[in-house]
Amino acid sequence: MLPRFRQSDVGRKDYDLGRRLHGQKKDDEAEEAFRQSARRREKELGEENKDTLESKQWLGITLYWQEKYNEAEKVLRQAVQGREKQLGEDNIDTLDSKYWLGITLHQQKMYNEAEKVLRQAVQGQEKQLGEDNIDTLDSNHWLGITLHQQGKYNEAEKVLRQAVQGREKIFGKYNEYTLISIHWLGITLHQQKKYDDAEKVLQQAVQGQEKIFGEDNKYTLMSIYWLGITLYYQNKYDNAEKVLQQAEQGQEKIFGEDNEDTLMSMHWLGRTLCQQSKYNDAEKMLRQALQGQEKVFGKDHKVTLTRKDWLARALRWQKKYQEAEELCQQVVQGREKVLGKEHVDTL
Repeated sequence: MLPRFRQSDVGRKDYDLGRRLHGQKKDDEAEEAFRQSARRREKELGEENKDTLESKQWLGITLYWQEKYNEAEKVLRQAVQGREKQLGEDNIDTLDSKYWLGITLHQQKMYNEAEKVLRQAVQGQEKQLGEDNIDTLDSNHWLGITLHQQGKYNEAEKVLRQAVQGREKIFGKYNEYTLISIHWLGITLHQQKKYDDAEKVLQQAVQGQEKIFGEDNKYTLMSIYWLGITLYYQNKYDNAEKVLQQAEQGQEKIFGEDNEDTLMSMHWLGRTLCQQSKYNDAEKMLRQALQGQEKVFGKDHKVTLTRKDWLARALRWQKKYQEAEELCQQVVQGREKVLGKEHVDTL
């Protein structure tokens, strides 16, 4: 985004260099250029000068893209506060700073504050730019995900539908931004147990992502995974098996056996095989998922205990009662330790 005002020559050379480097995705070098520009402008023009704040904004953005979220948050807070004071709360540049601060808070799982900041960005951008503006839709998309992460699925659905409809209108159905919004809408519908609608939306996400990114892309595989468990919850076990097998094989190829996403797909594939009475295959898959989970998260992690519980079921259904009983005892002891004796999962 280009600045909407004529800039001072102070710190301009470093600022322009930073913009070029950022455009080339050299954010480590861009960070240093923006840092130099911000430092000089702050010294010569003052902390709350519009050019100083512009350099700080871009310093925050380059820190964000390097996943230096804690430092990015500090810099972007300065940009927001300064722009609110100098330009007003509903100024377009102020709103852009709020968007970047909001998604930086989101990446740090500070969802409650991220929601507040992103809501301010959306409301201001709708007023200043309109509902179908690209920047407004970006803020809507992230607000929807932030609501989802807080379990506010009903509101998240409404916001994400708006993001999907707007992005389809501007970019078309087979655009990466549209498809990521479709993906999040699908899993939000899934979390509300609207499985039929979720299946349709996730099918759309998968088809589009396979076309744009390819079958073995991490985003495609995540949509495939969610489609698989959505089919599972509709008792469409045969289809779920095929879809989850695709997700598991692709994730294993890209991330390796002991990756969290791979292990999730293994687990759900194992459960799907159980539901089809393919207990021997299910045991192998669930055992592999459990071993990986123990290695990555430890024996007493609550997710590890769920994996162990399902392996015990697969063993029990094959009449392998001794090992099944041993695992059940480990699950109870682990849950008492982690969740407490009176927790519903322990009981």
